[in-house]
Amino acid sequence: MNFLSGLSAALGAVMLICATTPATADSVDAMCEVRKDGDKRKGATGPCDFSQRQGYVDLKLRNGDDYSLRPTDKANHYKDQHGKKVVLKNAQGNSQEYKWEGGKKIIVTFDSGPSAQPVSGETAADLSDLVGAKAGQAEGELNRRGYQYAKGTTSGDTKYGAWFNKSTGRCVMVRTEQGRYRSIVNAPASDCGR
Repeated sequence: MNFLSGLSAALGAVMLICATTPATADSVDAMCEVRKDGDKRKGATGPCDFSQRQGYVDLKLRNGDDYSLRPTDKANHYKDQHGKKVVLKNAQGNSQEYKWEGGKKIIVTFDSGPSAQPVSGETAADLSDLVGAKAGQAEGELNRRGYQYAKGTTSGDTKYGAWFNKSTGRCVMVRTEQGRYRSIVNAPASDCGR
């Protein structure tokens, strides 16, 4: 076998491995409370896994119930694995509330203790619901959640924007392509000029 044939075979093997490796989601431990709409009492609560990848949200409850939410063309609107409509009604601080048509809702609360310091490069848990949203709509939501635009740059068709939250001291980097937020990751404060 000559050098070029060997190189071609090696490149083909690498491409096959890369093509079959699934994209991984950013996953965090959280507490999930399941309620029926209108219930004032606290619902069944327990640990759960929350993961998010490019706007898709997965909730895995420890009782074995799993929910897979795929984004629609409207910000904060999803469809679950059964085709039911789900709306993210509230996403502030360290919690998010997902409400299903038909009355069920799940309140996800993220750990806010000292061990929950954001890690640079990981998806910002409090903003994960905005991944996949139209940039113009999501910008207002970033402001509503306390983030202010700090600075940005463009590389080809991709825009990167640094956003800073004064009340939490957090900086995030938003990657926008084709008019939609493709990722929102934690960034060092220096990326926001702090």
